[in-house]
Amino acid sequence: MLLDNKVNCELTVSERSGFHRYTFPGEKGWLRFDMGFRINWDKSTDGMLQLVDAYTLVGYRYSTGWAKGQKVYFAARFSSPVLKYFFVGDTALTGNRADGKEVKVALEFATTKPLDVIVSLSSVSTDKALAEMRTALMGNPSIGTISRQAEKLWEKELQKIKINTNDKAFATKFYSSLYRTCMAPVIHSDADGAYQTHDNKQLQFTKGKNKYTIFSQWDVFRALNPLFTVTQTERLPDMINSMLQLYEDNGLLPVWDISTWEANTMTGYHSVPIIADAMLKGIKGFDYEKAYEAMRKSAFQNQRGTPDYIKYGYLPQDKHGWSVTITLEYAFDDWCISQVAKLLGKTDDYNLFMNRAMSYKKLFDVQTGFMRSKNSEGKFIEPFDPLLSEHGFEGQYIEGTAWQHSFLYRMM
Repeated sequence: MLLDNKVNCELTVSERSGFHRYTFPGEKGWLRFDMGFRINWDKSTDGMLQLVDAYTLVGYRYSTGWAKGQKVYFAARFSSPVLKYFFVGDTALTGNRADGKEVKVALEFATTKPLDVIVSLSSVSTDKALAEMRTALMGNPSIGTISRQAEKLWEKELQKIKINTNDKAFATKFYSSLYRTCMAPVIHSDADGAYQTHDNKQLQFTKGKNKYTIFSQWDVFRALNPLFTVTQTERLPDMINSMLQLYEDNGLLPVWDISTWEANTMTGYHSVPIIADAMLKGIKGFDYEKAYEAMRKSAFQNQRGTPDYIKYGYLPQDKHGWSVTITLEYAFDDWCISQVAKLLGKTDDYNLFMNRAMSYKKLFDVQTGFMRSKNSEGKFIEPFDPLLSEHGFEGQYIEGTAWQHSFLYRMM
């Protein structure tokens, strides 16, 4: 890829390392590492950059935003020595190291030949990032070799589903979409299973190869994760064990996990249908009893409108916003728990959660044919507009209208 400044940029990747090649138009070139760079409401809370030697840079960035206490450590190795460097930004400088929320470093290189850079990541420390970098450099692989290995892995991934078509445009759309199903969740643990939590605990993942993060369950429980039971049967047990690890670390299954921080974004407790789907399809590799314990804990959590949902048999709008969406989704999640209870021979729980799963019926308005919100006195909220799409925490439906959400009960 030729950048606007005429630098040719080539990028490829292994599991925990990025491989870069920069071909500069002149005899001297610069790279900048910026720990203060931000997108949206994310912001740096601390950063560090240190030139370990003429070929090696390490650093970290701590941030807050959607995820609190997020930490990323890196180690970078250059194929040519650094000729000059200087730190800029909000920094406290000590020799070859600078610390600060906005710390940056500019590095000068001789660029008569391409500059190769490897950047390895860790969630634990710069030492772990250096160890990963040394592993990635074993055998002195070229960027071409790494690129071919990555291409081979992606080809294997995309060949899991084969379509028979002569329509190139359709095939491109299909495989581009299949590629995007692999964007999340992402690996969070280091190669040895070590990982760090948002509250600075350094722990070890022992229930699989990789611990994952970025579980945006509201987005994926309907379609993506059921697809994973077909396309990701090898990785799915690690994903579920990662959810169970979050249960052990945080006390509940993830609603929306980002680097062990529970963002609690969107509605439902949708780790439940994801895990239930795998169990009911017979996927092994995780503790079914532990999974059921975690699912049941989510169903009795003391937040997110759950106590009032249990008390009234639906969630009243005057007790919590998004009451229709939450009632419908909790009812579906409870139905999923009932099916797992049946699978495990827990008859009393099966009956309990089947009864809770009928909560959606209390919001059905036979006069309009829509699912509608009620107050705690059991009366429908007026006025009612089935085409109204509300935004904000006080709405009756989340990211949709009565038309869209009323179809959800047909899943039950």
